[in-house]
Amino acid sequence: MNYFKILIGLIGFSILPAAQAGVTTWYAGVGLGYATANISTSDYQVPVADVNSHGLGSKINLGYRFHQNWAIEADYIYFGKTKSSQGDFSTRAATLSLIGIVPLNEQVAVNGKAGFYRSFVSVDDGLFPNSKKPENVTGFSYGARIKYKLSEAVDASLDWDQIISRKDTTLQTNNRLASVNITYNFI
Repeated sequence: MNYFKILIGLIGFSILPAAQAGVTTWYAGVGLGYATANISTSDYQVPVADVNSHGLGSKINLGYRFHQNWAIEADYIYFGKTKSSQGDFSTRAATLSLIGIVPLNEQVAVNGKAGFYRSFVSVDDGLFPNSKKPENVTGFSYGARIKYKLSEAVDASLDWDQIISRKDTTLQTNNRLASVNITYNFI
């Protein structure tokens, strides 16, 4: 968790001069796309075989562009629900990332992102109605984005998000989301 504190500190120091320069923008977006969720464990409440799924996923985000080439962004990503012989698994994640922005021209930009996440994996084992046994996992997140400016206030983008859990946790997750997004820039 020390890496998380370092990331927040670096972002905090870099926001101050940029805010004075007047290049700040808040933005919010939604996305829908194709998600894969891979869950494996060696020591769960009940031993669970590896679970792999794919299907519809979604995300919402809120970001702050504090420099022409930098932003900080928080995402909430839903990777879908998986049915297995051990129960129904549901995976969600909250991420906090630093975004690097490379404008290709006035309409198009390529972004890279890196940060940390907290994943929430729950299972309904079918033994008791509505019995949820949540597992929280933290780790590293990264992704990429190709953004097209539709207007001064609205962008469309293709995003790819990836989360990978630390190796020292009993529940291992490796999830991806490829999505189409609409973003509104608060000007």
